[in-house]
Amino acid sequence: MIPQEESAAVTRGLREAFGVTAFEEIRRLTKGHTSTLVFRIVVRGSPLLLRIIMPTDDPTGHFTCISPA
Repeated sequence: MIPQEESAAVTRGLREAFGVTAFEEIRRLTKGHTSTLVFRIVVRGSPLLLRIIMPTDDPTGHFTCISPA
């Protein structure tokens, strides 16, 4: 499910944030109107949200919208 070109970054993020290199579960969330890939993952028994902003996207808009959250 994770695009090949993003898998190394996801693995690195999991290692740095949680001390693991893989998640236990993954499910893609498809609601919403964005080209960003959004997944529900489970790491060490805790559900988390993983957002992957693709290189073709402009991250400025994503960060502007998510900052208040």
